[in-house]
Amino acid sequence: MKNVFKNMIKACAFLLLAVGAALPINAAEPAAKQPLVYEGGTQQIKVGDSIWVHKDTLYYLTGERISKWVYTKPHAVQQVGGKRYPHAVLLQGIFSWVYPGSIVPVHPETPIVEEQPAPIVEPEPEVVTESVVEPIPVVEDTVIASEPEPQDTVVVDVEDLQGYGKGNYEIPVAYQMNRFAIGVRGGFVSTMATTKNMPLGFDALLDLRYAHYWAKDQKKPALGIMTGLNIGYVQASQSMKFLDKYTTPTVHSDVDYVVEADKVAETDRLIQLEIPVMFSMVTPKGFFLNVGPKLILPVYGKYTQTIAEPKISAYLPELSGNPIVNEVVMGKLTKEQMDVTNNLADNPCKLMSLALGAELGYEFKFKNGHSLDLGVYADYSVYTLYNNSIAAGKVITVTPPTHTSPAIVEVQPMSTVSGNKFAFLDAGLKISYNFDFIK
Repeated sequence: MKNVFKNMIKACAFLLLAVGAALPINAAEPAAKQPLVYEGGTQQIKVGDSIWVHKDTLYYLTGERISKWVYTKPHAVQQVGGKRYPHAVLLQGIFSWVYPGSIVPVHPETPIVEEQPAPIVEPEPEVVTESVVEPIPVVEDTVIASEPEPQDTVVVDVEDLQGYGKGNYEIPVAYQMNRFAIGVRGGFVSTMATTKNMPLGFDALLDLRYAHYWAKDQKKPALGIMTGLNIGYVQASQSMKFLDKYTTPTVHSDVDYVVEADKVAETDRLIQLEIPVMFSMVTPKGFFLNVGPKLILPVYGKYTQTIAEPKISAYLPELSGNPIVNEVVMGKLTKEQMDVTNNLADNPCKLMSLALGAELGYEFKFKNGHSLDLGVYADYSVYTLYNNSIAAGKVITVTPPTHTSPAIVEVQPMSTVSGNKFAFLDAGLKISYNFDFIK
């Protein structure tokens, strides 16, 4: 019995050794990585290949929808296979994965068929044998392999691709731009005084500005906000013929006064600062528009006024119509009053105003990325802090004499007796050089 068990154990061990020897040696070795090829062929996909993306491929492997411009230009293969997408292709510049079936090579390879030399057949010696009737072999049922179904292919229309991939197609990319500008402006100006003749003159300004723009792409208008500091010189003049008649009581009787001058002329000179906060737009064709408010702050203001041929006539009842002309007792202008230079206001801030400005023109682009603006501008004050307490129209006033003093003659600048308005209206031409930095 013991011998029987020993023989059975030996037989089992021998059987196990035989099964182990029959297993393939390379079963544990991993399968070699298969190269990726273009759909419908054997051409291998390599890094650096130029490819087209199929127009019927709507999404990347990551789920994002493919933009229309992707189909219109060739792309380069950046990576073939990855840890997450081992059977996909990474497109350079786009940084998105697609399947090999979604791309077509720009330069497809033509398979090379090597001609094999014809084998040399040596004649076999004739062997005379007796004819033997061999049995007809039994033909077993065989499965005829069906031809592979044709793969869908994408026909690329050459006409649709003309002009692309040759450097004349701009990819729509959103961008921002910082602009630092320096420019000059000049034109006519008015202080808006309400006289018979509107005061007119000129202004000249230096503009230092900064603007920031946003744009969806190079073919869309760039929109932005502009601010800065403008420093300018303003000069405006006005003149008129003065005539004033009135009756005033005295200690003795009523006196009829006739005050006149052939010409009263005033010239205002100001140095002012402007702080704009404007909406700005620049179109792809080069047109620009700036619109928005400006704070105008005069920091220095002087006026010069001259009175030519002044005449003060006083008619007393007892003189029977014979007037007293340019006499100190009844009224007479001094030389200092006939030629005056003084401050426009004791505090220039009283002349501060808020204006609405607009600028329009054309922008010339340079190869260095900067630009030059040529255009027109206009500003109009819509609010001012100026407040006039002097009666309107009285450039020369006469207070009649008393028992103790002669008549008192006062002269006011035209700008302060022209009403309750001292503001700015200007328009002219502008030019500026722009330092543009796109990011």
